[in-house]
Amino acid sequence: MGVSSPCSAGSVSENDLNHIAVGNVVTKDDKSRPQSSLSIIELPSNAEVAKADLYWSGEVLPVGSADTTVDLIVPGGKVRRVHAEEVTSALDGGLVYSCRADVTRHVRSGGLYRIKEMDLDPIRGKSDRPGSVLGRWRMVIAYKSPDLPFHARLWDMGLNCMLVGFWLTADFLEKALRGMMPALWLFLFIYAVLINLAYLGLTLLAAFLTGKTLREAQSVRYEEFVGSGSAPPVSILISAHNEELSIGRTLDALLKLKYPRYEIIVVNDGSSDGTLDLLERNYILRGHQAAVPTVLPARGIRRVYRSGTFPGLYVIDKENSGKADSLNAGLNLSRFPLFCTVDADTILEEEALFQLVLPLWKDPEGVVAATGMVRAPEPTTFLSAIQAVEYMRAYNIGRMGWNAFNAQVIVSGALSLYRKDWVVRVGGYRRYAIGEDVELNMRIHRVLLESGRKYRIPYVPSARCLTQVPADLKGLARQRRRWQQGLVTIVRLNARALFNPKYGCLGMVAMPFYALLELPAPVLELFGCLLMPLFSVFGMLGVRQMLILLGLVWMYGSGLSFFAVLLDRKHFRFYKGRSYGRMLFWLFFESFGFHQLTVFWRLQGIAEYLRGGRVREMGWISPGRLQAA
Repeated sequence: MGVSSPCSAGSVSENDLNHIAVGNVVTKDDKSRPQSSLSIIELPSNAEVAKADLYWSGEVLPVGSADTTVDLIVPGGKVRRVHAEEVTSALDGGLVYSCRADVTRHVRSGGLYRIKEMDLDPIRGKSDRPGSVLGRWRMVIAYKSPDLPFHARLWDMGLNCMLVGFWLTADFLEKALRGMMPALWLFLFIYAVLINLAYLGLTLLAAFLTGKTLREAQSVRYEEFVGSGSAPPVSILISAHNEELSIGRTLDALLKLKYPRYEIIVVNDGSSDGTLDLLERNYILRGHQAAVPTVLPARGIRRVYRSGTFPGLYVIDKENSGKADSLNAGLNLSRFPLFCTVDADTILEEEALFQLVLPLWKDPEGVVAATGMVRAPEPTTFLSAIQAVEYMRAYNIGRMGWNAFNAQVIVSGALSLYRKDWVVRVGGYRRYAIGEDVELNMRIHRVLLESGRKYRIPYVPSARCLTQVPADLKGLARQRRRWQQGLVTIVRLNARALFNPKYGCLGMVAMPFYALLELPAPVLELFGCLLMPLFSVFGMLGVRQMLILLGLVWMYGSGLSFFAVLLDRKHFRFYKGRSYGRMLFWLFFESFGFHQLTVFWRLQGIAEYLRGGRVREMGWISPGRLQAA
């Protein structure tokens, strides 16, 4: 029995139908525009059809509608297109064109399994959007074949269950996404506009303030500063845990600082390597008999040493209890009204301390703290170059922009200066805080704002230092998880400042930025990465539109990085010219893999925080104990 196809030349014979499967139905809407649909499911030649279910999310068409065509797949992979009434005739029983139809009788005739009778149960649904990849008609065919082995029949049954589950899930997702699409697009659009406007605003402020801030710093020469006789002495605090490879270089740089009077206090936080031995050998340490006052709580001090070659160098040997506890121990031993925290792997420029103290020297009552610029080493690989660009964005744009609001939330423990009296007044460093330097900074902000006192905590770009960055992905992942957990901690502990006019720009500008834009960024990015392909699959977002959107995001992010590098090249020239060229080249590839990794690590950090787990190298515990600490 042949069937003539008006849509393609030739005919479909009875022998052609032993592999038949119905799918890829094409309909026409009121404007006669074709709407493509699902791919075809092909049956094995020895299959005995047991059930045929057709899932359709569009309107039910009448029997024999001239507007309905069906693709048939025949041996050899050829596709023949025929009208619905012709397929009905070819199958001797009726075309499955409604939502559900059960086979009630099967007849085998010369190797051909034909559908003889069907109970049609048409169900009317809502009209579908044109252009959906999954389409209007969805057919799932379950079959049994006694000629196949048991394991093959079991596999076939499992495969069909998977197909049914897949299409039912697809139906649910499509309907859910279509219902939520307006709200989702509005939410993502508002978020994207707000965060990009915030970055743009910080960038413009940084472009305006950088030159002005540097000119103010250059207005006072070091000789004038020293000659005034009012240069305040400073205690430099370093917490060192297993820093045998870097502590020597750090101390050598600190001992060469251009500053009239300062002391260095190294706290050996229970190192298990040769950190203490190196200090004893290189700096001729001798026992120091002076008692350490207990102004702030500190655990397990074993012994205090003083250098025989550098009288201003002290070393505290104590049990391992974390960086915060170590800095409290150093503060207890310190003698001067100002103290500066420096990481054990950080190398300060010769005038860094002088530049950092300058704002407090000019305004000793108004300025209570200051933070400097931290830089990555000269980039030699893609990983080091991208990290150098990240530091430029954070400091050249972020820190400088927040200077305009006097709302520095993030301060770096690698180079920060504080008035000791205010730190003691707020209780020193919290032992269980992730990002103890940022947490202390926020407490100082809150106490001063709640007391109604006018103050400043400026970022000082002329005070520069060099720090080590992770050399591999494992170390980088640990760092990014820690940073994200620190951000969660800060937002959680300071939630009462959010949109609170009592806290000025900190509560009305900075905290909303970090709590509502920066903190959820990895979650929303993951959400967007999952939604965009789904929107494209279901025909709600064209591939071209998706590529244009991704291209705009890439161009904007690369543009911010490009500007940060150019700003650094113009004002600071921290790196060699070739290194700047290398960074300008690599920054365009940051979005292809590296950025996605950082999003994943930040998500891991959030998950670890919510689980209340403990990260050993951070000395971090659950949020409940953190609140009580």
